[in-house]
Amino acid sequence: MAAALPSLPVSRLAPASPLAPAAPVAAAQAASTPAVEPARPATPVTAKLTVNDGHRQRSMVNSLTVTFSRRVTLRAGSLRLVDSNGRPVEGRVTNPSKDGRTFVIRPGAAGRSLPDGSYTFVVNGSRVSERSGAAAVASQTFRFHRLFGDFDGDGHLGPLDRDVFRSAYGKTVSASQLWYADYNGNGLVDAADLFQFNQRRKRH
Repeated sequence: MAAALPSLPVSRLAPASPLAPAAPVAAAQAASTPAVEPARPATPVTAKLTVNDGHRQRSMVNSLTVTFSRRVTLRAGSLRLVDSNGRPVEGRVTNPSKDGRTFVIRPGAAGRSLPDGSYTFVVNGSRVSERSGAAAVASQTFRFHRLFGDFDGDGHLGPLDRDVFRSAYGKTVSASQLWYADYNGNGLVDAADLFQFNQRRKRH
């Protein structure tokens, strides 16, 4: 009869304790480091164009004001005014307030209006620099017209324009406060201005 096999201590039969799996290094770092959002580009600088002082009349147009949303530096070719035939209109550009945002353009002869016609004003963003350099400048196009006698700015001469002219006729500009009814700029709304008004009423 075969001899019985000797029994082994329980400690010899027990399996080794399993090791806990190690956390991946990259995952551990991601959990401890907050995510960083990519920097967002600054909102582009935009411009607004105001004809004269913002009044709707287009009987006389002797100034334009372009206002940027932030301080900018203008370079040659940054602002351009052309007529309906694409011909450039010369003018003087100043920043009277020295704020770097509000620029006044005096087109044509000093103190005189642009001639009758349609005009396009262009802001060339590639030639305008935002002072901090953090934002691009948007290119924009604006259109407007000039028509002597167009006191309500609707592009033709109608009954309302006729009534406004009648209210100013025979008066000095200072008395009527309608400087834009004085075609020849002599300080009086007179027969010469009436002639110009009637010429346009026939066509518009």
